[in-house]
Amino acid sequence: MSVATVAFNAFMEWAECTPPSEWPDGLVQVLEQMAETPCMIEAAGFQEAMTLIHAFGAASRHLRTPARRIGASCQALFQSLAVMEEWQTRARTLLGD
Repeated sequence: MSVATVAFNAFMEWAECTPPSEWPDGLVQVLEQMAETPCMIEAAGFQEAMTLIHAFGAASRHLRTPARRIGASCQALFQSLAVMEEWQTRARTLLGD
């Protein structure tokens, strides 16, 4: 996801620096789609889930490795959603919402 993240961040920076009158056709639709995408996650709920996953890992040595993998996957998902929320905020700002 890092290459896509860098590319979309560059796209958003370009859109922020370019007057809307010079935007190509379809850009407003892309921004509207990003602004409307539901991607919110509650940090408190995420922390509770991570605590539960770690508790399973601590309960048995057989569960440690799967719990670590699941925890790492959840962290990656949470980070991805945080980036998407940032893009959503930037898209709403560009659209004037």
